[in-house]
Parts: sequence; C-alpha cells; structure tokens
Amino acid sequence: MSPSPRPRWPPSTSPSAPRRSFPTSATPPLACTGLLRRAASAILDREGLVNKHRKRSRCAPPFGDPFADANAPNDCWAIDFKGWARTGDGARVDPLTLIDADSRFLIACEGLPRPTLAYVLPVVERAFRERGLPAAIRSDNGPPFAYAGLGGLSAFAVHLVKLGITPERIAPGHPEQNGRRARVGRRQAYNAPMETNAAPRVAAVLLAAGESTRMEEMKALLPWIGGKPLLAYQTRALSAAGYAPVIVVLGHLAERLRQTLTGPEPAIIVENPRYREGRTTSIVAGLRETPDDAAAALIVSVDQPRSDALLASLRTAWLASRPALAVPSLDGQAGHPPLFSASLLPELLAVTEERQGLREVVARHRAERLLVPTDDPLALTNLNTREEYEAALRLAGG
Repeated sequence: MSPSPRPRWPPSTSPSAPRRSFPTSATPPLACTGLLRRAASAILDREGLVNKHRKRSRCAPPFGDPFADANAPNDCWAIDFKGWARTGDGARVDPLTLIDADSRFLIACEGLPRPTLAYVLPVVERAFRERGLPAAIRSDNGPPFAYAGLGGLSAFAVHLVKLGITPERIAPGHPEQNGRRARVGRRQAYNAPMETNAAPRVAAVLLAAGESTRMEEMKALLPWIGGKPLLAYQTRALSAAGYAPVIVVLGHLAERLRQTLTGPEPAIIVENPRYREGRTTSIVAGLRETPDDAAAALIVSVDQPRSDALLASLRTAWLASRPALAVPSLDGQAGHPPLFSASLLPELLAVTEERQGLREVVARHRAERLLVPTDDPLALTNLNTREEYEAALRLAGG
C-alpha cells in the first residue's frame, strides 16, 4: 500500500472510501462502515499518523489570581448559583447566593426564575446600596458571571469594573477556590431548607417611541444626571429598583436610541412600527412582552424621570398589599408612574387613543388605587418643554 498523498488528513469518513481504494474487493455492508471507520481511526491514531486538532477552550480564563485577601468585611464577596429547586406550584427557581468572604455573612439568597443577568443584576445592585461596594467579587466561570470570549469578560464583569470592583474567577474545576460560598451552600442544603417563595416579579415598560414634537428635540437623548442620556438613566434606575424585565419600546429614531442602551443594564428592546398612531400602541407593544409570571407591570414614559429610590419604594409598597393600582403621591396629589396588577392586563391591552388610553383604566379602578407617599418633587414631573426639562434637571441636582 503506497503512502497517502495527504499524510496530514484525518481518516476518510465517507462510506465509499473503501470502494474507491479497493475497487475489485467486496464492499462491506453499509451498517459496518461506521465500525470500520472507528477502528481505522483508532489504529492510525495509535501509530501517531493522525494530527489532532487543538481543542478550543470553552472556559473563561481565571481572572484575579492571586485572589484578594479577605481580612475584613467587604474585602471580597463570593457569588454563585447553587443547584435549583421547584416551588410548590412546580415552577423552577435558581437560588443565587451572595456572601461576604471574611465574615461569611449571607448578604443575599434569592430564588430567581432564570440564572441570567436580567435577574442577577438587580439583586447585586440592591446589595451594593445596603452593604456598600466590595473590593472584589469572586465567581465561577459560568454565565452570567463570565463567558468564553475575549478575556472571559461578561456584561456583569464589565459592570463591576466600571464600579471599581475587581471581578475574580476561580480556575475551571476548582470549586475549593470559592470554598466559603460552597460551605454556605452545604449548610443551606442540609441544615435549613431553602426558602423558595421568592418575591413575585414586577416588570417595567419604558415608553420611548414618540417623536417629541413639543420638545422639538428627542427627549430620550436629553442629558440627565451625570450627563447620561435620559433613556439610559431611566433604564438603569428601573433595573436598580428591582424591576425585571425592563422592556424598552422604541419607534422614532430607534437605531439611534439603541446605541444609548449598550451599557450593562439588561433590557428587552421592542420596536413599535405603529408609534405614529399614538402612545397606546406602544403601551400594548410593551405589555405583550411581559412574562407570564409577572405579577405586575409599571408603565413609565421616558419624559417622566424618576429616581431608583422612588421606583423601589413604589414596588415595595405594591408587593406589601397587592392593590389593583399603585402610584406615587406628593402632598396627597397622585403622580406618575402607575404600577398595575397583572389582573388588569386584559384591560390594559385593550386601551386605545379614542378612549384616552391609560386614563380610562385608572379612572375605572380609582377606588382600588394605592397612593404611595414620597417627598421626591419629580413624582409629578413631565418633560414636555425645554423650560420644564431645565427646571426638572435643577430639582434632580443635575
């Protein structure tokens, strides 16, 4: 048998290869060709005649080695998902744990619907507001903490870096490097049943599809606190306040506005091709994207900038009593945005411009409305003119 003219090629995988090489010999049945190919490949491999392709790593490289010392609280936090469980109604939850590596204090333990950035980030942001920023956060190499791309950096890791936090990743297959978190996981599993009654999800629909004709410039692009475009500020505030998912409805200049949403704040972007027909078409387009398990939905316009503190207090108040409708109030006067129970979703999906949109639903359920007191003067603000925008920016401290 003459040497192969292509010594670096792997063994042929074609069933007709024996027939081409030995045309006068009987060809084995087709069912045997797979077995023969595997045998031939094993023989050639054993003799060193097959050049194996280098397998591409699917794991993110470790980052932060040597790891930061945890000699005081907030030196380092450990974050991870630990298995999964089902609630009494059969729904799956993924428990997220966040602990302080020095004190082993359990900062957060929440059952999330899915282990994705859209659900993890609000939990972490809430911990930052309550406990301060750690110097480092240590995790494994799975999403959403790391990816197999350039440097293993994920949107979560980029968000930490922007806050001055070092994202640390353990080496693949070495959970002992995150041992403090693993021990917490064992105590949860064997000593105390995990609480699976996670708070219901509250979605948010952010309307930014209009043409801003009265303002004569795009409201969504107006600079707000810190110089961020108003749309980006609103998206981040909603996410930080615990709303998930945040659904952004775009229409006019949609591609340009998309460019302002490139930060780590997770959002579902919906384009409304009927935005010129009125605001209600954007409301319906956004509400159609709310998940089936959302217990309530906030509807807010991009020209109603609200702080994450106001938005969080509104969500907390609604969760405490579950009314049909909740709104912030300043000195007894009802403001915006409204937070609707999911029980009103059929009515909300039927709103039209002819019937005054949300006003009809609000008027119908006024007796069931919960007023949530706030001292934030922006609770009554709408930005319709340049003068109103400048006055609101001064109130916000921008």
